[in-house]
Amino acid sequence: MNSLRILGIGSSGPVTSDGTARYQQAISRLALRRILRYRKRTIDDIINNPLVKMEVLGWYRMSRFVERRCDKITSDRQSPANGVKL
Repeated sequence: MNSLRILGIGSSGPVTSDGTARYQQAISRLALRRILRYRKRTIDDIINNPLVKMEVLGWYRMSRFVERRCDKITSDRQSPANGVKL
């Protein structure tokens, strides 16, 4: 996972015994693969070109934002607001 940390992607927190950090790293890896496939780039492009590195990092950050926003919307819909039963 050091390769993802060099790119500014991935978990930098401590590894826990329940495997949470390992799960987060796997999710980060999948997101990076998806972005690379979408942009038709390789890991070599990222290493050799700082502009491509910034481009992929921007796409990664945007994907994380969208994922967090979708999770928040889903949780807001599932929990009743102000104690009102749906």
